[in-house]
Amino acid sequence: MTDINAKERRLRARLMRRAIETDAPLLAAQLHRYAQNERISWAELARRLGAEEDGLNRIACCYPPREERFLADVEAIAQHAGVETARLLPVLRRLQVTEALADRAAETRAAYLADQTLLAARDREEPESEEE
Repeated sequence: MTDINAKERRLRARLMRRAIETDAPLLAAQLHRYAQNERISWAELARRLGAEEDGLNRIACCYPPREERFLADVEAIAQHAGVETARLLPVLRRLQVTEALADRAAETRAAYLADQTLLAARDREEPESEEE
């Protein structure tokens, strides 16, 4: 039984690392960015959530909570990972807000660059026609 649990933990750790590397649509990449922004290690993030690293890896391998079912999804993720919902909820809510702000900033930046391109195109001088 211990061999199977050890294999499962190693597999989960590999899946989590791969999800971070590929920016998969799982919580792994978001949690990794969160830990980097907070300047804490993966182990410290696990400790703050009241989990072992494998529990955090379980969370990382989950999809983010859906907006319309946020609390229910957070509760399910917490139960799956063996952590308290009260510790996980603020972290996942912060991830949700941070991702929404990042998406909005990217949209704003793209719109700004598109406007600048149009302005540059308008500023370009028209070639003089031969009729004049």
